[in-house]
Amino acid sequence: MAESRRDFLRKGPKRALAIAAGLSALGCTSLDDHLKKDVLAAPQDPPRQENPVPALERITEEKINQLMSRGSVDEILKEEHESGAITKLVYNTENPEETAREYKRLVFQEDVEAEKRRPILVMFHSNSDPSKRDAIIFKELERKYRSQVRFVTFKVDAEGDGVERTYRTFPRLLGINVRGPPSIAMFGRFDLLKGETAEENDERIKHLDILYGGPKSNEWIDDWLYGDNSSSDWVESNLIKPNGRYVVRLNNSATPQRKEIN
Repeated sequence: MAESRRDFLRKGPKRALAIAAGLSALGCTSLDDHLKKDVLAAPQDPPRQENPVPALERITEEKINQLMSRGSVDEILKEEHESGAITKLVYNTENPEETAREYKRLVFQEDVEAEKRRPILVMFHSNSDPSKRDAIIFKELERKYRSQVRFVTFKVDAEGDGVERTYRTFPRLLGINVRGPPSIAMFGRFDLLKGETAEENDERIKHLDILYGGPKSNEWIDDWLYGDNSSSDWVESNLIKPNGRYVVRLNNSATPQRKEIN
């Protein structure tokens, strides 16, 4: 049986390296391969039922299928884009520098008083199925944390090699290394792994982490939302409800790890 993300973590760093080597042997680790597949390649167990969420809060299979049938990320997030709950940013191939300026304005909020700056999640996407599944996760995160976190989508309209070329400019343009779509970048006012806290920090928004990849099929959306080390655990441990013991980090992957706070 394929290992779940939880089992992956329990077996420790050596086992993690072994699994990573196995994925490499399957041809699933290169940038080109990830960009072509635009999927999470690592195998997973069927969705689990840990950390139950009240029925009124948990997204249903019917709702997931209905959202996927909309056909694009823009349609899945139509209500949020129209209401302004999620800000929509589109990469300008004719003027990338203009896109970069708007991105930095939205993310770093330097035109906002320091005490009013909010943590932010930015979803980089195409219109692949994994991107659409990530959009459903993003939609649910916005519904849950809308009063505490800002949300932005970053769309790159490119095909084939154009995707790779565009994302390779991001370290220079945006200051972060985004491997490809779909990815969700996290920014906040404090980095718990660097000794900062919600009370003691430099009040500047900084890059914390990136989730790279998306659920390989619809059934995994539930696991990503409600399973162990879920997207909610990721947001809460880093941004909303620090527990004083650890944060969940992904380090530009789809494999969550708990990092102890020293």
